[in-house]
Amino acid sequence: MAHPTIFGVSGPRDLFNLMCEVYSSYYHHPNERDFLFLCFGLYHLREWILGTGEFNPWQRIEKQLAANRLAEEQFGIDIAQLEEFQLIKNFCNSGKHGTLREPLPKTVDALAPFTAGSPVGDALAQRFFYVGDRNSREVFNRVLERYRNWFEKFLEG
Repeated sequence: MAHPTIFGVSGPRDLFNLMCEVYSSYYHHPNERDFLFLCFGLYHLREWILGTGEFNPWQRIEKQLAANRLAEEQFGIDIAQLEEFQLIKNFCNSGKHGTLREPLPKTVDALAPFTAGSPVGDALAQRFFYVGDRNSREVFNRVLERYRNWFEKFLEG
């Protein structure tokens, strides 16, 4: 299925590249806008990869034997099993209709001295976002890594 061009984004690889650019900025300067873009983008990129335009195809795909699935279908099933993807999914599904069933993402203003394990480059007075009890940067990085592996294996390999 051909993807329409939306603001210069014409397919899953373009959307992934845009999310990588946003994540690079977000990593050093976390903010609400990029947090939302990354959550919604990372959650929906698997539908762009699948490319059918079908509403909620995952129940149908899960019923198929794994041997009969397309690589795109299997990838969508596999990434959904990732704990970090589940955190993003729960946030997106909780807020998509203007109501939240899950707690709001937690923000922490780093005004106190760093804790052990703070990433190099973190600054005091910087705001950090958490999805569940996980630093959003770690969550986003793990999901982006899984998508990157997909693109390298199936679209460039």
